[in-house]
Amino acid sequence: MVVGMAGAVGCAADAQEEESFTTAALEQGLDCHTNNGIHPMKAALAVAMATEIGRLDPVNDLFVANDFVKLSDQARALCSSRGFESCPNTEAILGMQNALVNQEVDQSVFNATSFRHDLVASFDRQRNHERNLEMNDPSRVPGPHELWALGTSDYGACGIHYDFQASGERIDNIVERMEFFGGHNNPFIDYRSTSDTVSIDPTPTMNGGGSSGSNACTYGCMVYGTALRGKCCACNGRYGIFSLASWDRTMLYCAY
Repeated sequence: MVVGMAGAVGCAADAQEEESFTTAALEQGLDCHTNNGIHPMKAALAVAMATEIGRLDPVNDLFVANDFVKLSDQARALCSSRGFESCPNTEAILGMQNALVNQEVDQSVFNATSFRHDLVASFDRQRNHERNLEMNDPSRVPGPHELWALGTSDYGACGIHYDFQASGERIDNIVERMEFFGGHNNPFIDYRSTSDTVSIDPTPTMNGGGSSGSNACTYGCMVYGTALRGKCCACNGRYGIFSLASWDRTMLYCAY
């Protein structure tokens, strides 16, 4: 069985191409609002966890400490066993809770404090949701599972999908784990019960993708990875240069 997810990697488009893509999405009646960047960032977090940890289990793979959501030791061990030492992409996205982000990124594009508060509240919702299922509807409780990346595809939702091969118990119930990532309230998550798919984030850069040709600017306000450092970027209708982030040396932001 395949679980499909779209990642923030998407296409390495210039600003004009991204605008055309967004217009097409609107014409299809798709409500791809970002909630000031929180929706696509949580979508990118789902892709990172599925890729590096190999499962979607926020209650066991994350925890809350000092009003921050952090990665558990159990999750780190799983990342290492799959060749992703220290869960770099997952950690980079969780690092977006750092208040230093607000000093360099336009807060109308993304606000670190709002993201942190949202993740904490989402963790509580996910934990309560699973407790409720265990008591009242145990047939819907997700079982142990493992996810392996297959590649990408386009199902026509808010962006490119990342596809994962899933194995384990009660695979259909993985949908119950999407509460943490926003569930039905996050338009970048489009779970499809007929093929077990989730749509996540058309913005191309938070899962390590995106590139810039000689005559193109990469559309993206933040980038995981440093390959685009010094390259042209387009963010929030403005052009700039990808610069090294102060809060995380594996991240870039569009400075304009």
